[in-house]
Amino acid sequence: FMWVTFPAHAINFIEDFSHPESITIDSTGQRIFVSNIGVNMEPSSKDGDGFISEITANGRLVHKFFTPKGALNAPKGLAV
Repeated sequence: FMWVTFPAHAINFIEDFSHPESITIDSTGQRIFVSNIGVNMEPSSKDGDGFISEITANGRLVHKFFTPKGALNAPKGLAV
């Protein structure tokens, strides 16, 4: 997952995701949430390896597992 600003230039590269699918930003613009389908990349599987991560507005990983491990099955789409 690469974090960019505009005009486009990379400011951070985060390697800790597992097939990131969607992002959403909170109302303050300071917290960004990333849905991760999981290691197996099986979007319809009920394997419990999906998770939501939290990053800052400048691209720093805050919580790889914002949701508890095993709680989600390939989350897709996000809203705050």
